Amino acid sequence: MTSYTQRVATADWDAVAAEVDDYGCALLPTPTESARLATLEAA
Repeated sequence: MTSYTQRVATADWDAVAAEVDDYGCALLPTPTESARLATLEAA
């Protein structure tokens, strides 16, 4: 299991939902992981 997969699997989804409600977004991946995901999306 990758670190990203593990983080998503173990995320406190109630807290994530609360962040989305409060701020309109929630951060799960780190900036480095986000950049990597963006390159995968572009491929």
